[in-house]
Amino acid sequence: MDSTLALTTVTYNDRFTLPKVVTAFFNGTNVPAETKWYMVLQNCSDDFANEIIELCKDKITLVMIRFAKNIGLSKAMTYVIEQTKYFKYILNIEDDWILLPCQRKDKDWLTTCVSFMEEQKHTSTIFLRAYANDKEKKQYGWTRHIGYVNHCFPDNFNYCQKMKEANTTIEHKNNDFALIPKFLFTFNPCLVRNEDYHKCVYPLRQYSQDQKDPNHNGQWGYCEALAMEKTRHLYTYWFNEGIFGHHEDWFPEEIA
Repeated sequence: MDSTLALTTVTYNDRFTLPKVVTAFFNGTNVPAETKWYMVLQNCSDDFANEIIELCKDKITLVMIRFAKNIGLSKAMTYVIEQTKYFKYILNIEDDWILLPCQRKDKDWLTTCVSFMEEQKHTSTIFLRAYANDKEKKQYGWTRHIGYVNHCFPDNFNYCQKMKEANTTIEHKNNDFALIPKFLFTFNPCLVRNEDYHKCVYPLRQYSQDQKDPNHNGQWGYCEALAMEKTRHLYTYWFNEGIFGHHEDWFPEEIA
């Protein structure tokens, strides 16, 4: 392995949430040495790119990849996955996920998560999503099953019930890591053991119509949905009931 940890982010169209994501991350994180942040910017202005560069300056090694036009989520993710394939651990942070000061215990949370995975060699994923309320939990499958037409298993999602049945929590450095059985692949914030994902998840299926653009979004979500069941057999733990919040669910007042 060339290095231990890389962060990955894909964004587009000068999305207003990304500076908030970057700022919150640095405000709440002691970044491990040698960490690199790979960012794919699609159809973003020079001013926007320079703003991100300034936010990262002297805090992390930033690798910025720019596409003049939107190439779509699956193609952009495939590109950054290839660029980071030699790292041991990957933390994907989508461009609208905010590190929440109300959820984390200290700024060493990232080092703690890496340390946990070093100690617990069977672990492939640490899930970092926090849920704002019961509505969000239900909508995104935390408290109910969701059936996808392409899925083979009828019991997908409903993690809350699965965790109750497993009843397995490991304490590590005064933090709780709770087992989530049959966890499905997601682009939501997760720290992953990269080797495991390259063995059973990647390469991702690529689509041309998976942009957040009303004229090019007919295949939105296809890539993620088709990869979901590939991680059911891997071991996943939920860190302190999540520390990253989905911007539109945690801060709806900021949505225009």
